[in-house]
Amino acid sequence: DWTTQGYSVEAGRPAYYSKEILLPESWNGKIVKLRADGIQSWCKLWINGKYAGAHLGGFTAFELNITQLVKPGKNIIFISVQNESIADSLASTTQYAAFQIGGIFRKISLFAIPQVNFSSFEVKAGLTEDYRNGSLVIYYTVKNESRNEAKKLTIKHILLDKNGIQINTGFDNLEIYSLPSGLKSSVAKETIVTNINKWDCEHPELYELVLELYQDGNLIETIRQKAGFKKTEVIGNQVFVNGKPIKLRGVNRHETHPVTGRTVTPYLCRKDVELFRNANVNYIRTSHYPPSEEFLAACDSMGMFVEVESPFCWVGHDANEKWKNENPGSLSLKDYILQATEENIRFNINHPSVLIWSLANESQWSNLWHEAHLLAARLDGTRPVTFHDQAFGGYNNFGSSEMAIANYHYPGDEDPSVRRNLGKPLLYGEYCHINTYNRREILTDPGVRDNWG
Repeated sequence: DWTTQGYSVEAGRPAYYSKEILLPESWNGKIVKLRADGIQSWCKLWINGKYAGAHLGGFTAFELNITQLVKPGKNIIFISVQNESIADSLASTTQYAAFQIGGIFRKISLFAIPQVNFSSFEVKAGLTEDYRNGSLVIYYTVKNESRNEAKKLTIKHILLDKNGIQINTGFDNLEIYSLPSGLKSSVAKETIVTNINKWDCEHPELYELVLELYQDGNLIETIRQKAGFKKTEVIGNQVFVNGKPIKLRGVNRHETHPVTGRTVTPYLCRKDVELFRNANVNYIRTSHYPPSEEFLAACDSMGMFVEVESPFCWVGHDANEKWKNENPGSLSLKDYILQATEENIRFNINHPSVLIWSLANESQWSNLWHEAHLLAARLDGTRPVTFHDQAFGGYNNFGSSEMAIANYHYPGDEDPSVRRNLGKPLLYGEYCHINTYNRREILTDPGVRDNWG
């Protein structure tokens, strides 16, 4: 987070990063990919002086295939990062912080996979109608990125409990007898798993799903994914998890640190969850962008419900000066809103701790959010979706009435009459506003927040 590290980057100008890396000879003949978990907010990448690709969006991950750009031994990665973009504007990232936020926030990884590989993997671990057994659905794609036809492919599916003991799923090995060059095969498999331990925030029971890919009888790739069996339902004005109504004791969490800014370590992510659990919190809203995967992994293993919010804040709200002259419902914004919504859900969908998807914070409803809602429901029909309207009472535009869960910010004494006939679950997404933005008072007396609390 370059400002917190003492760097000053002129608005509208990029900052540049370079790193020398050594790749092993064993990566020869494999597909090499680069994954960046969070670069704020408009970046371009070059490998050994050749253009590799670009990405828009500061809090969602992306991958690039760099196979043709790398070589064994020394390689140079060069990245151009610009803060100013539609992604920064729609997230109000810099506006919210009151200083320019930019940089490489989260880890960048290089990895090598075989030319015939698993290109995607998604698990939906739910429950049967009677909540007694597990309903396991897995989706994955095998892709042939070699120049030759791939024959005699076999996929094995293995489910392990927390002690590493294999559980009988009834899944047979899948045989793919021929996969032509450049093509892929998408698979969906479903089964019932008996006698499972269910996942909730007080009982974070995790299993491990293992997929093994064989070619001509030889193991060429293994992927592992933690999974928790959980069923979320909205019935009337309540939310049920595993057939039982839940009550949420929640907080909003920014991914931030006083020294490193928006960059936090895996240790700090886990420490946050520990501190929240010790404070009797069972629910975290990731305001106002998706968190790092390390944070969600900690919530999975330690037990915490999470509302994962897409990176949109104050779209149409007068707190962001952009909307004084521009239309927050403009179709020109549609592509990026849908892109970021999809990247958020696809990257985080396998985490059992995710309870709710949030489309945006304190934004003005338009058909763009309706489109985003349709996309979210299509990508994941197992979790409810919400949308944080601008604020409580008359300032709330009520356009998000199609959401399964209602949301109001900063309730006042008029609250009971508003909420009584909603007919759906209600979240107070934010409250206790008094000492949020009184920066001068907090600077003078930092204890004022503690006093209010």
